[in-house]
Amino acid sequence: MKPALLGWAAGAVLVACGQSASSVPITATVSPSPRASPTASASPSTSATPAASVEVLSITATYAGVTIHVLTFSGGSTTDRIVLAHQKLNVLDANRRVALITTSNSTELATLDLNTAAVRGLGVTSPGGMGPGVLSPDGTEAAVAVRAADLTNYEILVVDLNSGVSRTLLQVPASSYNRAGLDPIRWTDTGILVSPARWDGPRVALLNLDSQSAKLTPLTDAQFDALSPDARMISAAGHANLGDVQFDGQGGWPNRLSVGPLGAPAAVIAQQVNRAFKVLDVTNDGSVIYTSDDAPFATRAPAPDMGLYLETSSHSIHQLGETRISQWQAARFVGDGLALVANQTVGGSSGTIEIDLVSLCPSGDGCSVTTKTLETDSGMYPTAVLFVLSR
Repeated sequence: MKPALLGWAAGAVLVACGQSASSVPITATVSPSPRASPTASASPSTSATPAASVEVLSITATYAGVTIHVLTFSGGSTTDRIVLAHQKLNVLDANRRVALITTSNSTELATLDLNTAAVRGLGVTSPGGMGPGVLSPDGTEAAVAVRAADLTNYEILVVDLNSGVSRTLLQVPASSYNRAGLDPIRWTDTGILVSPARWDGPRVALLNLDSQSAKLTPLTDAQFDALSPDARMISAAGHANLGDVQFDGQGGWPNRLSVGPLGAPAAVIAQQVNRAFKVLDVTNDGSVIYTSDDAPFATRAPAPDMGLYLETSSHSIHQLGETRISQWQAARFVGDGLALVANQTVGGSSGTIEIDLVSLCPSGDGCSVTTKTLETDSGMYPTAVLFVLSR
């Protein structure tokens, strides 16, 4: 079964949470990798405080269950509120009031009240599983990908979150879209952004699905790994023939990083031989937070230039190094000069993952990166996903 875009079949064990009393200064450096200027970019402010109140849903998971926190950043202060811990569910999407979730091994659709932690089933089920799914801009409906039990027939349902009444918006032929259906990515004011599902490999192509007529309009055939909040910028890590060694993973080295407006040619902003880039987030102005890593199955120690990067104003600035491959799992910009980052400090069957607030360096000229740990979760094979709650 193909995995949902966001969510897991297993979740997290909470060990501790709360703000760290100290921060760690790290000097940022500018990457020597070749790069080109993004189509549209602007340097972030050096003031490391959110411009307005920002809420983020922090979801950590291990085999024991999912743990969910709501983190609020406002006026330079941070609050951390736990919603639930150690529960078997998948989070598909969220706004400031509710999260759209699946339960019972992703076969039942429900909502999670982020204030009361109450789970309310919507009466929508499918033995083949459901997800990804997205909430409408006004929060009254959800669009969900539904798989039949034989995993060959797919449809997209629109569900009224108040009544639980659902309607089939689009039936997807079994032979279309990689024989894996269409995944809802984002519900905007102009329609539902969908992308052909993938059993493996990068996500390619984006279409707009009219939420009433079901008309599909192609937007881009390009690969994309991240979509900006206004859904106008995309960023991706793709492969280029740079003379790399054999890749210890699937496919070729994702050694070229690009960013650009949706539907327009993207600009290459970084490329490097024998490096695996991964896009974590992109802003409306084209700034990108990404990782530079080794191949996923490599056994050698990470190189000094690997780790977490900020790309802005035609420069890639090395923010934080790493001690293990895939250490930096997720990140979201939460204000000028700030990012929330999921840091898997220990992997494997007895792993640990931190949720860190990182003060970013927009240049390599004597600037220091600082980190503050807000949560620390542990368990078997910990992972994390971060949702910025924009409405």
